[in-house]
Amino acid sequence: MKNMFQIIGIAFLTCFSFYYTDKMVEISKNKDPLMIEIVSKQDDFNVYAMESVIYDDYILSGTKGKVVNVKESYIKMKNLGKYNENLYVYKEELPNDLISDNLDKFIIGINTDKQDISLVFRVSNTNNIDKILNILSNNNIKATFFIDGKIIELSPYIVNSIIKQGHYIGNYGYDKKYNDTDLNKTNKILKKYSNYDIKYCYTDEINYDALNTCKNNKMNTIKPKYVYDNYLYDNIKKDLKKGNIYSLDTNNYIVNELDTMIKYIKQRGYTFKTLEELFV
Repeated sequence: MKNMFQIIGIAFLTCFSFYYTDKMVEISKNKDPLMIEIVSKQDDFNVYAMESVIYDDYILSGTKGKVVNVKESYIKMKNLGKYNENLYVYKEELPNDLISDNLDKFIIGINTDKQDISLVFRVSNTNNIDKILNILSNNNIKATFFIDGKIIELSPYIVNSIIKQGHYIGNYGYDKKYNDTDLNKTNKILKKYSNYDIKYCYTDEINYDALNTCKNNKMNTIKPKYVYDNYLYDNIKKDLKKGNIYSLDTNNYIVNELDTMIKYIKQRGYTFKTLEELFV
């Protein structure tokens, strides 16, 4: 019994010693001028997540942030021997409400404090796709293409061309309609070319059949507030705002103004992102 108490006592002293040592190290760190500088300046580098905005059947997707990991940043700078803002280490911060947890909501835009916008193209025929891809390439921007199942079946080379140029793809149903069979079929084909799971459906209008079908297949439904078939430049000039998703047809009217519109948006200081780059 005496030996048992001795063992317990030694174990307690050992644990207390570790605890005391850790505490002393932490106290020492907190008094270190380097730690004080890291802590005092961290807010200059923190980018906080923007929360999603939900109302009725709609959601503005939140955006992720990154905040300073003080302990890891201290270790890196301590090894260097001085403060260096380039050695800050970050941890990802997510909004509380993710779009993946709100599949029953129409996504109408993004809640962001950055000058980010997104272009999506509705591909229901192959007309002008090559022209659009060339314009995007010449302007060095990426977009999201929602592709109809008919096009996927008849002209799979179009899907391949879009993906090869680094654009993102979504499912535009079959003849713009959604059902489980066609959705799964076209998703499998799209995944074969893209090598990623297809996450997004698309609708121009309030369509609960589409919303529910996509929800049942673990997909979000995009319903942009701004849908253009013509007068692209004039519409953008009055509607341009950060966080907006602009849905564009692939007709001649859009193609003829696309380059001018892109240059105007860039001049206003906005950045183009795919939906996948913007969403959390």
